[in-house]
Amino acid sequence: MKRCLLHLGMPKTASTSIQAALAENRSLLREHGWEYPEFSCPQSGHVFALHNEPLCRLFFPAHPFHVQRDVKNGLIDLDLQKKGIAQELDNYCQHSRKLIFSSEALLLPLPLKRIKKFFLSRGYEIEPIIYVRAPYSYRESLFQSLLKFSQFTESVALNHLQKPLVRFAVRSALDVFGDSVRLYPFNHLGRTGEDIVKHFFSHFLDESGVAQLTVRRENKSLSRQAVSLLGYIEEQDPMYTGNIRSETRRHGDVRPLHQVIGERFCFSDRQAAVFREIVDIENRWLREKIGAEFCDKNYTDRIASAPPVWGEESIRSLLRVLQQVPLHLQELVFSYLETRARFSSGEIRCSALRAARKKIAARKQARVPARMTQLFPVTTWRGDVARKIYRLLVRFSGS
Repeated sequence: MKRCLLHLGMPKTASTSIQAALAENRSLLREHGWEYPEFSCPQSGHVFALHNEPLCRLFFPAHPFHVQRDVKNGLIDLDLQKKGIAQELDNYCQHSRKLIFSSEALLLPLPLKRIKKFFLSRGYEIEPIIYVRAPYSYRESLFQSLLKFSQFTESVALNHLQKPLVRFAVRSALDVFGDSVRLYPFNHLGRTGEDIVKHFFSHFLDESGVAQLTVRRENKSLSRQAVSLLGYIEEQDPMYTGNIRSETRRHGDVRPLHQVIGERFCFSDRQAAVFREIVDIENRWLREKIGAEFCDKNYTDRIASAPPVWGEESIRSLLRVLQQVPLHLQELVFSYLETRARFSSGEIRCSALRAARKKIAARKQARVPARMTQLFPVTTWRGDVARKIYRLLVRFSGS
């Protein structure tokens, strides 16, 4: 019997790190007889770094991954792309007896049923693996990601957390694959010092093989200060309004702010109250169905009663990266510090506002000569006169 090891990653359970390790260690896997398929777009030649998109093309056609993307000669032909991915998958099935797939976008009944039917029809024994994160811990990490990648405003993200996310994912897998699903408690493994990526690879590599792994960590946690700041920016200038992207925003424009250091992230009383009831329901269900080790341990102790406090270290880390974000976002950062942030002392507040204002003013002043150089070239008489007038204005305004 051929084997198909299927990692059905719940989001926020080191799934991206596992997929990155699988991609980087393909040669090591082949030495042990395993193949981690690589898919590409036949129209553009783009190679998919992860399995999420190609597997959704085949087994979950209604997934949001199915969007039109510009290529050099027009738009992606989704039917052509699906056909090309299907051909690549058939080729792997014909030539490989042991396959590994990993995706964090398929924990729903319909795509799981289609996957099961597909691989059984090709003679594979399916071995599903899921790392289950406890409900409150899962929401802590997911909320950070939704703000980190500018996907939703804080209010929309909190509303999303009211759904039975963990219970639905686990139930979907159990309903389709039954007892063949191997479930592991993500939080329990972390508390015992187990490396999740290496734990996953131990299913098909011996100890010497696991020791040779190249592992790159993904999606580091944010501080409470960073999350609060990102939430304010999304509130004032959201990346998306419905399906329409803001003209002033671009993907990754807030990434430098992820480096702001401070307190370990946790929800406030106000935020946790939105989804606390469903977390308790999910914990009871998990305890009854698969065991207490899959549940949160005293999660109420991790709920903060006050907003994050900005101290000297947090302010220094913010000022280090402030000029790496667009100017209009710098102004929003200043607005946050002035109206929303809570400081450990009045002195720190004054110095933070003064330093941020100074950086923004310097950025604005640096932009004016650049525009003037375009309008009044340096080699012209008009440009020389314009710059002299500008320098006089700057000197006058400074006095």
